Amino acid sequence: MHGCVASWCPPKYPLGTLVYRTVLGAAAPKAVIPENHPLAPRTTSLELLASEPFLLFDLAPAGEYFSGLFEDRDLHPRIRFRTRSHQLLLDLVAQGLGCSVVSQAAAAPAGVVVKDLADELRPLPILALSGARVRLTRRAETFIEHCRAALSSQGSRR
Repeated sequence: MHGCVASWCPPKYPLGTLVYRTVLGAAAPKAVIPENHPLAPRTTSLELLASEPFLLFDLAPAGEYFSGLFEDRDLHPRIRFRTRSHQLLLDLVAQGLGCSVVSQAAAAPAGVVVKDLADELRPLPILALSGARVRLTRRAETFIEHCRAALSSQGSRR
């Protein structure tokens, strides 16, 4: 897959003319909540999460995206911990140390409930990035099509 990577990058981070972007899909943010938490069986919103101890996935640019979801609604989550590790974040949630919002939680550990949020939220674009002057190999093109199909089928199951 020479010259290609699947990623996401908000518009605030321009990639310039040296990078070609292919939109693969979009991911709606999800709440991750300890399974024994009072919010676990309820409809969840950012407003409800803001009043709970919050665990922020703070790897740029994701941290800005997740913080921005709250700021857009003039909400101020009570950030208890920040981490750059997606797995650590999910493990902290499983231990009951707080709630969070993530873009993906396909492999959530036992003890974690993954929930859609009731809020209308801007989705996270998922992109394939390659050098603008790089001709993609057939393998890379196949990978991009596979990603598109996988993301499309995920969206149709929601």
